Amino acid sequence: MSFLAKLIPVLRQSASSVLLADGTTGSALSDAKKLMVPAHGLHFLAAGLVTVIDEDGNSSQILGVAGQDYGAQIVQIMATGTAVAAADLVLLRGI
Repeated sequence: MSFLAKLIPVLRQSASSVLLADGTTGSALSDAKKLMVPAHGLHFLAAGLVTVIDEDGNSSQILGVAGQDYGAQIVQIMATGTAVAAADLVLLRGI
């Protein structure tokens, strides 16, 4: 069980197919489209670097280790600067 799941129930969703802010469904990795609902973190299925945007518009990079959860308020996952495939990322949301 992940660290975040021990604190609160967590909904897990593949980053390969998510609802985006413009009402379409597609990969969470996009330089132009934000997520419809912010994620509260990421779970990495494979190691790699991910560039994310928070609710305040700040950009940061997360160097993820396979099998680990990273808590962050995420509204967008940039395709540019991200070295992990969408299939290897899981969005975490508290419910």
